[in-house]
Amino acid sequence: MKVLIEAGVFPEEQEKLIAALTELRVEHSIWSKEGRPPYKSADNHVFFYGSIATALQLKAVGARFQLWIGEAFDYTYFTAHLEDCLNQEIVALPYGSILREWNKEEIDNDRKDKLFFRSNSGYKKFQGGLYTASEFMGEADRVNLFKEDLIVAAEPQKIEEEYRAVIRSQYDDTSGLWAHRVVTHSSYTGGCALNEAQAKSIEDDLNTATYHPYPLWILDLATCDGRIFQLEANSINTSGLYTCDYVSIVKEILKIEEEEIV
Repeated sequence: MKVLIEAGVFPEEQEKLIAALTELRVEHSIWSKEGRPPYKSADNHVFFYGSIATALQLKAVGARFQLWIGEAFDYTYFTAHLEDCLNQEIVALPYGSILREWNKEEIDNDRKDKLFFRSNSGYKKFQGGLYTASEFMGEADRVNLFKEDLIVAAEPQKIEEEYRAVIRSQYDDTSGLWAHRVVTHSSYTGGCALNEAQAKSIEDDLNTATYHPYPLWILDLATCDGRIFQLEANSINTSGLYTCDYVSIVKEILKIEEEEIV
């Protein structure tokens, strides 16, 4: 497997990923999207790591690079399948509907409470988070949301710690069942790492019957009132990896290539 890293998208992760690739003697290249990719587009033994926009551009031109993205990372998709999500009660509306519901005067004068907003699509146009109405509308203007873009809104939740876990989903031909495994994980709020029992509970609690993005993906988690909840799912190609074990991630990608990529 060769690894194509888009320059400057995740600066801290880029440095750690290069160190892991160098340690494991994996061919890799740092690439500025202004130039042509150094690997042939027909080579499906290339794992891309960079921005969502560039990943979609590569997919659009028919590059066979390993891009593990898709509708499984849409908010309304994974919340329909994951049974232990923190935000079970959400509203999903086209941006045009929100514009019709709110007028400028309401936004400036009344809507000061913060709500959780994010793009429904896993191909996010803006960072999900807590926004007042005016903050959200300002962000919508900045990223040029289209009226048909589906936006998710939910009440804010009190989160104590947040975690990022790398999940391996794999189908067992013998049993006919899917299984999930936590490859590595880290806290991205500066707290303690998950313990072994917590990591095992994450594997056991995932709904393997209906939700299994393939083959490697990101699951964000949070503790609320001392309990672990699932927050959201994301593509590993286009997500920050924080203080996860990069060597373990690369080893898993190499194993996937060896066993499952023709």
